[in-house]
This record gives sequence, structure tokens and C-alpha cells, in this order.
Amino acid sequence: YDEYGFSTDMGGIQKQKFAFGDGRCDSVVYLDLKVIPVPTSVTTVTICQGQKYQWNGRELERSGEYTDTLQATSCDCDSVATLLLTVTDAEVTQIEETVCHDGSFDFGGRTLTESGVYRDTVTDESGCMAITELTLTVLPDYRRSYTAYFCAGTTYSDENFQGVTEEGTYTNPLTSTVGGCDSTVTITLIALGGDTVRVTDSITTEELPYTIDGTDITYEAGTEPGTYTDTVEISVSTEAGECSDVLIHTLVIDDVTAFNAAEVKELILTPNPVRVHESVMVHLELTPEEREGLTVQVFSSTGSLMRQFTPDGEPITIDGLDAAGVYMVRIVDGLGKVYTGKVIVR
Repeated sequence: YDEYGFSTDMGGIQKQKFAFGDGRCDSVVYLDLKVIPVPTSVTTVTICQGQKYQWNGRELERSGEYTDTLQATSCDCDSVATLLLTVTDAEVTQIEETVCHDGSFDFGGRTLTESGVYRDTVTDESGCMAITELTLTVLPDYRRSYTAYFCAGTTYSDENFQGVTEEGTYTNPLTSTVGGCDSTVTITLIALGGDTVRVTDSITTEELPYTIDGTDITYEAGTEPGTYTDTVEISVSTEAGECSDVLIHTLVIDDVTAFNAAEVKELILTPNPVRVHESVMVHLELTPEEREGLTVQVFSSTGSLMRQFTPDGEPITIDGLDAAGVYMVRIVDGLGKVYTGKVIVR
């Protein structure tokens, strides 16, 4: 207040003395000053993450203290409004699930068959979000295959096969110690009977290093493509005695090349690249007519047919990729249309 010689912002009664001199009497001026408090208001509001709050022409979505000065309607005094806004975080629930390589997990209305982190968001009656975060692990295919030797006329047994008397290829179910997923183990059993044994294997450069079963011969990573032949003696000791044969092993190492196919439509295969023993899903939309009689073929990088099958249903899943390399998938639908795609297995 600056009037009549006063300069103050203090409320109450104050006085000011004025001396006139020249024989006149002094005078005293009294000031009764009333200071009106600034009108204030405090509002507390809580909203959910993802919501917005409208306040005095502003759209707010972050926690904090907000102030706004409102034009006075009387006494020439403005008012101050304060908003205390709290934004609550969405409730997040984290779960972990593990399924076998040929299994699936239903989550948020979806059927999941691939490892990954998935989120499902729902909104409750108050408009707040609840998020469920799923970490899904799809275990690889634990199928194993190997070559073994035994003396002709004897019985072969190991941890996976018991009492085998004839050479050949055998497959047994195998329960993995990881996740309890059922799988298979395959053995190629060769009888030693005094003859020369000839074995030919074909791999790609991406399948290196490679060790010849029953020997200590290893082809290291970086071995050039080509044909390699090793002659080595294979010996087996049993309770009945010993036997041995000369093994001539031929290993064909091919460079990774694409399958020579005609012009066809491209397939979408995921995941890609994929690890050894993992499954691959085919993404292909088909009509019932196209689905009827559909055939899936899997070729190695050398162009040899590894597997051919008619899937039972959808989604179409390809497994049996038990060695590193580049595979070609070829699908012929019921109307004769051809689709191809490459899978890189590391």
C-alpha cells in the first residue's frame, strides 16, 4: 500500500505523523489496512497409467504438482489453484513357462509356439490397465543320432539300446532330463565281421567341426569343401573276445548353396535362423481346397530329399533339423501351387 505517506504490505492499524512547522500543529494519520489472503485451492487426483486428466485447459498424464493462477472475480485478487496428480503404474505380473519343442502355450487368446517375451493387457472396471508379461521358453528337440559298431554274432547294448543282435538303424523314445520332454534317439549299428566297412556321410561347411563316430578323427571348422576319405581300423572288445574291421569313411563337405528350384512363391519361415533341433513354423494362409492333399518336402543343401510329409493340421511345423546347415522347404498345395523357403540352422 502506497498512499498518504505509507508504504507497507502489513495488515493492521498504522500511524504516520506529519510535522507542518511555521507555527502549525502536527497531525497524525492513522491507517487501518486489511490484507486479504490470496484464495488458494488444492485438489488431489489419482489416475491410472495410460489415462489423461483435463485441468484448467491442460491435458496431464504425468505425476506431479501443478499450479495455475485464476483471474480474480472480486477484490481485484487473483486465486491460485494447485493440483496434486498421481499416476499409478500399471500392475505388471510376470510369469515364466516352458514347453517342449512340439508343444504350445495359450496366452491372451493366442496359441504360442515360439520362445519369446509376450505381453497381454486388460483394462479393469476403473479403466486401469493390468499387464501380464510371459517369458516363454520352447525347448529344442533333443533327438540324438549316432553310429556304433559291434561284433557280428554278439549282442549290442548301451544306455539307450539293449540286446540288439542285428545291424541296422534303430530308434527309441528318449525322455530328456531338461524339461521332461519326450524325444527319440537313433542309432546306426554296424556289425564287424572281417569285411571292409564303407560309410559315406555328407555335410556342409556349416556343420563343421565333424567327428567320425568310433574314431578320434575330427574335421575342424574351416575345412575346405571337398571329398575326404579316411581309412582306419575299428576294434570292439566284448566278453567273447575282440573283433575289428577296416573302416573306409568318405566325408563329402559341400559349400552352402541354394536349392535349385523353379520360380515359385516365397515362404515365410520363423524363427530363421534357427538353432539345431529347434522347430520352424510355416506361415501360409490356405483355403480348404489348397489345404487338402498338401505336401511338405525338406531338402538338404545338396538337394537331397530329407523328409516328406502331409501335415495333420495347422500350424505347419517342421522339425528334424538336427544338423547345422541350409535347408530348403518346398510345399505343394492341393491345387498344385508351389512355395519354397530357406532355413538357416546354426
